[in-house]
Amino acid sequence: MNERTRIRDLAKETLEYALSDEMQRRRKLWTNHNSLEFTRPPVYVVRAIPFHEFVDISEIKCQTPALRSLETSFLINRYRMRLYDDTIIEP
Repeated sequence: MNERTRIRDLAKETLEYALSDEMQRRRKLWTNHNSLEFTRPPVYVVRAIPFHEFVDISEIKCQTPALRSLETSFLINRYRMRLYDDTIIEP
């Protein structure tokens, strides 16, 4: 697999998740919360976790610095997708 294909696959995975029903539910939760409507409190843990420590180095395949940076960002998003908080991943 070449680097472009790898980045495209990771981007597609992130986009599918960002457009999922779960993300729509989270966006609605945050919109209601920020509009001072009564909702359950949203849970936000993203800043408390050092994601760079959770990305497996063996998963990073790209050698080009710019693509390697993108790949790392997408892998961090993949980790965020597994959290059960109310963080929103934008498309």
